Amino acid sequence: MKKAYKLHRWLGLLLGLPMLLWTLSGIAHPLMGHFFSPETAHRFLPSPSIPASHLQITPSQSSARLGSTPITAVGLAILDTEAYYRIQTDADPEPIYINARTGAVLEDGVHRHATELAKAFLGDPEAQVQQSETVRTFSTEYSRINRILPVQKVRFDRPDGIELFIDTEGARLAAVNDRLRIWNLRLFAFGHKWTFLGSEEAWTRLLIVATFSLLTFLIGLSGLWLYGLLWFRRGTAPSRGLRIHRWLGVAFSVALIGFAGSGFLVTLVKFGPTEEPRTLSNSEIPPQLLAKPLEKLLQVLGDQPIYAFNVIEMKGSAYFRVGIAGDLHTPGRIDYFPTDAVLGGPIPDGDRSYAAYLLTKAHPGNTPPEILNHHALLTRFDEDYGFLNRRLPVHRFGQTSAEHPDGLIYHIETSTATLSHLSTPQNRRQSAIFVNLHKFHFLNFMGNTTRDAILIVVMGLLLILSVTGVYSAFKPRKRKDA
Repeated sequence: MKKAYKLHRWLGLLLGLPMLLWTLSGIAHPLMGHFFSPETAHRFLPSPSIPASHLQITPSQSSARLGSTPITAVGLAILDTEAYYRIQTDADPEPIYINARTGAVLEDGVHRHATELAKAFLGDPEAQVQQSETVRTFSTEYSRINRILPVQKVRFDRPDGIELFIDTEGARLAAVNDRLRIWNLRLFAFGHKWTFLGSEEAWTRLLIVATFSLLTFLIGLSGLWLYGLLWFRRGTAPSRGLRIHRWLGVAFSVALIGFAGSGFLVTLVKFGPTEEPRTLSNSEIPPQLLAKPLEKLLQVLGDQPIYAFNVIEMKGSAYFRVGIAGDLHTPGRIDYFPTDAVLGGPIPDGDRSYAAYLLTKAHPGNTPPEILNHHALLTRFDEDYGFLNRRLPVHRFGQTSAEHPDGLIYHIETSTATLSHLSTPQNRRQSAIFVNLHKFHFLNFMGNTTRDAILIVVMGLLLILSVTGVYSAFKPRKRKDA
């Protein structure tokens, strides 16, 4: 028994600093994420539309002189009531913006687009921009949890130093930081992820974090056994600090075991491939499609208000994908026009057909009927497709986890031909363990504010548990009189 106490004491000393880092950063993270998060006027913006008749020329008629340059993506951007073709080529990492009325190329178009969107999300059209730059890799300030690359970082000249990360392709807000949040992100990366040991992908860092997580799990188990199950034992009379340590240990050992075990699990998972959004179509767009076929499309559309435009490949054929805005009496829709038969009108149920085609690229082999035949268009986040995935709307293929716990669920965004999220039984189990044991989501019924407040209190008590344990290990103890 003495050896068990001695081992527990030495493990406590070894884990004193790691516990200090984990608990302090664990307290700061929900404080910043929930109570001191930077605010914007809008998280989402309605898609602006413009009459198709305002698109008076095609890119081939513009001053861009695309020639035979391989085109990888074509989109529509509306800036200050003007329509622009947003064209991505292999020759330039930044998209080219071509005015659809005059044919002129908009200089620094992607940054102007990002700035206009950022001001709209911020709700301050007069805000002064301090800096705008392209972000192509994840970092401490813009981590993998944001899922979208590349994005434009727009920093405003304000006392709080607020900066918005804008996805211009999807015209959406990817992330928001201010000075306080940036410091919190750095603290969390240093204290919780231990990035001072290397990058988030570095195996050395992952191995060390996993080892200390496992040791923390073991000390939680040993403390529960020694001071919980064997509480009434004879021997030394504990000091006040040790009594506090023991009472806290008995009360919160389960929480410590949950934190450490779920942290160990999520670290192990990172040794394998990371599940991230994946582009399902890399087809080049022949420049000639943006000449006569596009002219015919614009004639067919007339004055209809459009908010989106793409050129996509489906089953070896090219299509114009057009988002047509609705009104009070008519819902909006997505139409798919064959580029070689525009005058014949759009194909029926084009968006679902395209999503099903992309599904065949996402799912190896023949797609099982239980996946293909269960389809839904998601316009809001839910239990199987949360806010962290960022992208909406998406097509869901497969039964929900409530209907079929062991099934696969694909979420596909047709506007960017992206597999936004593949939900598997394994990652659902891993996620459930992590969010419940590490983030206390089992308390969601109390509301997010109450849940996070409880989480902060528990982390604070675990900090006291660690400090009193280290203190008591160094303090001489008195023996009971026989």
